[in-house]
Amino acid sequence: IVTNTTVVNCVNGTMTGITGLQWNLTASCVSIDVVVPWMSIAKSTNLTWVVPGQVFNFSIDFSVNGTFGAGYANITDTLPPGLTYLNDSAWTLPGFSGSDTSGVPLQWNFSGLATGNYSFQVTVMVDNSTSAGTLLINDACINPWGVVYPYPVGSTCDDANVTVLASTVAIAK
Repeated sequence: IVTNTTVVNCVNGTMTGITGLQWNLTASCVSIDVVVPWMSIAKSTNLTWVVPGQVFNFSIDFSVNGTFGAGYANITDTLPPGLTYLNDSAWTLPGFSGSDTSGVPLQWNFSGLATGNYSFQVTVMVDNSTSAGTLLINDACINPWGVVYPYPVGSTCDDANVTVLASTVAIAK
């Protein structure tokens, strides 16, 4: 895959006609700019602390910039141990073409995306067995090629973190 490159194809030579006359051909060139659409992603939540059993949302905000938009985009979300996926709203976005939320990482695919900003929610639950003090680091990445690992040129990633508190508090007097 060649990206962010100008490909030039030129022809030089001579041509012989049916009468045997020859003509010199001057260079005739064609340039093609091969570019990857610039995409960015931001992962966030409005929470800092959560407790076991709590249901909450992460936001995945992404943008597609460039002259022509993006023919394809793949978003992955790597939930850490201690979080369980419940649902998402990616299917409501234009260009949504499928998902695989049965494993890790979660994946969403989009095609024919116009330039612009997009956002969807991922709803998760903190597992009851998650220990107090656990830092849950949740990664999301976007790439224009559909390759999940390793992330290719043009991919960007972001994460959002929450810390688990004890679900019960005992007060002694």
